[in-house]
Amino acid sequence: RHQRDRSFRETLKPAMDRMIGSPVCCRPALMRTAHIPSVLATIAICGMMACGHNKEEMLAPHVGHFTVEQHLAIDWRYASHEYDIQSTYEDDFGNLFQLDTLRFLISGAHAVDDDGVVFANYSNVYLLIDASSIDQEHVLGTLTSDHLHEIRFNIGLEPAMNHADPSQALPPLNDQTMHSGSTAEGYCLLQITGRVDSNGDGAIDATDLRFSHRCIGDDLLRQSTTIVHANLPAGGVLTAWLPIDVEMLLDSIDLLNMPSSSGAGTENTLLMEQLLEAMEQEH
Repeated sequence: RHQRDRSFRETLKPAMDRMIGSPVCCRPALMRTAHIPSVLATIAICGMMACGHNKEEMLAPHVGHFTVEQHLAIDWRYASHEYDIQSTYEDDFGNLFQLDTLRFLISGAHAVDDDGVVFANYSNVYLLIDASSIDQEHVLGTLTSDHLHEIRFNIGLEPAMNHADPSQALPPLNDQTMHSGSTAEGYCLLQITGRVDSNGDGAIDATDLRFSHRCIGDDLLRQSTTIVHANLPAGGVLTAWLPIDVEMLLDSIDLLNMPSSSGAGTENTLLMEQLLEAMEQEH
């Protein structure tokens, strides 16, 4: 029996030697599969090395935390153009007009990150935004973070401050021209005055009709947002820009036939709503 086994192996040996020396694709399936585990292991190791390398490459660069002075700046627009309060414009009814006052109050500003978390509060800061002012950049306070998503704020004042005594207030809330004259009514949250070409001569002068709209009342308080979405610089100043479109603000306001309003009536409510819309930005 041993002799027969030896003879059988000697008979098969040349064929086996030829198969081992042949390319992998030409070997029997049984012999090829014997190499699969080691091949798969090699592929897996290479894949892990490649994935680790790609992960490092895809990681965002580190953004440091910095402390800056946070500003809010106003960008006055009239449709697609820069707004100039000394220029004349045409309203929706074809009447030429010119503003001499366009002011409103901002309060309760706070900085918000991408997750909606408030990480800086400027609740003690009150701003009087004035279209006739040369300086349209306002200081809110300090900010420490790596990224600022947006600034949220009130247009107007919370009731407690709205009904405070302006004679005891600090600037800008001590400005009596922005007050109703009664602590019961409170401050003027938005004030718009000017002249409209009432005689139709195509020019604005002292003979033309004056108009005045004063928005007063707790119900007129509105909340707005300016999008920043920027990493903080390494010190210095970070400015949040707030665009305001005056054309949108005065949309459908008939300055000639409705030249005066004060309080929280229909015209005043519309103006506050349109001021909010005039600040809207694409997110």
